[in-house]
Amino acid sequence: MDALLERLGAASAATPVALGRYDVVGSLGAGGMGSVFAGVDRERGTPVAIKVLRWLDPRAPSRFKAEFRSVAGVRHDNLVPMHELGVEDGA
Repeated sequence: MDALLERLGAASAATPVALGRYDVVGSLGAGGMGSVFAGVDRERGTPVAIKVLRWLDPRAPSRFKAEFRSVAGVRHDNLVPMHELGVEDGA
């Protein structure tokens, strides 16, 4: 997981890092559960924010799913819409 986060942390618009159908182009920040990266959805051509968990313990996936579900249906100008929850490169 650390190697993936290092690769994503080094991403830039000039040197994007592929993660599934997304190109990671920079770092946006980090919180208690994970790091958030700026990206581009290659299929839609739209900017996205990608949250990657910092570590995987037995409870992390269920906590992350609960977070996703709690905000997935909320619409507000100050919130990023949630579109997809998935696993890529073990993250």
